[in-house]
Amino acid sequence: MLFDTNIFPINVIWLFQSVADLIAPSDKSVWMHFREDPVMTTATVTIATFTAIMAWMQGRAHRFQKRASQANYRLAIFEKRMAVYFAVEKYLNLVSRNGRPSIDEASEMRFEVRNAAFLFPDRVLEYAEELFKKSNEYNYYENLSEPLRNRADLNEDEQNRLRECIDNQTTIQQWFFEQLEANSFKIVFSPFLKLPETLK
Repeated sequence: MLFDTNIFPINVIWLFQSVADLIAPSDKSVWMHFREDPVMTTATVTIATFTAIMAWMQGRAHRFQKRASQANYRLAIFEKRMAVYFAVEKYLNLVSRNGRPSIDEASEMRFEVRNAAFLFPDRVLEYAEELFKKSNEYNYYENLSEPLRNRADLNEDEQNRLRECIDNQTTIQQWFFEQLEANSFKIVFSPFLKLPETLK
């Protein structure tokens, strides 16, 4: 194949060398070559010109393909990042709707964002882990306080422990609500969820 990418540069060199031999021979002028073999001379120059044009066109196509490949790569990364973002948003909305975090739903969210470390800087993964940690803490205080809530004969120490558990749970709930009200999770994600408007 004349324009195979592997041998294309060799073809170009060979053809232009042929033209150079015709245009500037050591012992003949261009006019003498043309008079002796006008068809071959014209064909060689035409082929060399055509080859140069094809080389320019292939170079241009290669640059475009490279930009398109980069754009496709960015799009693939963007889609994977959005999946992580939606998993976090979904969990926060569930917490807001239920009024409390759930360790089961937090575990599901954590599973869905398990690839975040390969897609985002550490800050995003740390944020997702913080959501899980807060949910786990809430679950811990819930399990600790549940036996005490069902009893009416609590001593002073048990009452203090129950009050402490309730206060900690309330603090965690408020933290989750603030994540939605202040759009904190969007601030964490937004620098990494932007696509360029054009190919570069």
